[in-house]
Amino acid sequence: MSVVADLREWWWNRGVSGMDRAVFFRTLGALFEAGLPIDRSLQCLAQQTEHRALAQAADTISTRVAAGNRLSKSMAEHPRLFSEFHYKLILTGEQSGSLGDILRKIATHEEIAMQRAMKVRGALMTPILVSIACLVMIFVGPPLILRGLLESLIQNGSELPWPTKVLIGFSNLLRSRWTYVLLVAGAIGTLLASQRFGRSRSLRVRLEGVVLALPVIGPVRQLTLLVRVTETLATSISLGVPLLQAVELAAGVSSSPWLQEEMKAVSAALRDGETLKRSFKRSPLFNDIFLQTVDTGERAGHLTDLLYSCAKLLREVQEQKIDLLTSAMEPAVLGIVGGVVAFTVVATMLPMVKMLEGL
Repeated sequence: MSVVADLREWWWNRGVSGMDRAVFFRTLGALFEAGLPIDRSLQCLAQQTEHRALAQAADTISTRVAAGNRLSKSMAEHPRLFSEFHYKLILTGEQSGSLGDILRKIATHEEIAMQRAMKVRGALMTPILVSIACLVMIFVGPPLILRGLLESLIQNGSELPWPTKVLIGFSNLLRSRWTYVLLVAGAIGTLLASQRFGRSRSLRVRLEGVVLALPVIGPVRQLTLLVRVTETLATSISLGVPLLQAVELAAGVSSSPWLQEEMKAVSAALRDGETLKRSFKRSPLFNDIFLQTVDTGERAGHLTDLLYSCAKLLREVQEQKIDLLTSAMEPAVLGIVGGVVAFTVVATMLPMVKMLEGL
């Protein structure tokens, strides 16, 4: 029953893009800063939002807030629509009295994330379309192009070239009913495994540790976490949140179980009276730029300004790494697709050449 419920909820919440969330949070922040109470602001959003899932969530959250519940707690009851990053940061705004500013920051974050996703999708669109065309060619080509030719070769007692055998075997595999049975079974198994994975914190921590150790994706993911933590620390401290609480909020906002475990050691060191640099050095996530920034800021008494500058610098480095990654992925995928096309052409032409040699 839980699988059916998850599928129903996924179907209901499908199509909620980062831009939908960005418009939601930016509009909510504008209405709230215009003087409208947060529950009435949510009611306006429920009536204006075109996406049904977001509209229904806004209406439900409005009712909960009007009954005296926190906005962050009410949003946390909709994990398919709002992540831990959203409601943890909103909790920071509620505690510091700067909810409007926080809502604008969330909207900006969603817009930036959407732009990055569109950049990656745009870089991969051509290779994906070409890959689909290759699969269609392999699926349709051998039965239509090689059928009569293969029958003639078999009648003459000729042996098929090995590339042609591989192409025919793969084409038969694609058309087999068992392939589709295995695909459906694999999809169900993946859904069940993802449910178990979502419930097991230790598995999520180990998996993210593996991802962070990967040679190309790992550094980009580390920078993403570091930028988010740095920005959250700067925002929280500037709004008057105590340092230890700001560190704990930054860990929660990251939505990363691996980082949350790492930040426990940082919090413990701060409680023991360690300096910021020594405390953050306990986690491998924080690089020399961040460590020198917090050390200088702590000594000079300008920690917030330096953290904002550090976040800006780290974001620029992150953008460069993402650009390099996307620019490297497109030729790599096109090279693989080109190899598949070349193999298909060779496998198709070899029987023709063999037949001409036998004339």
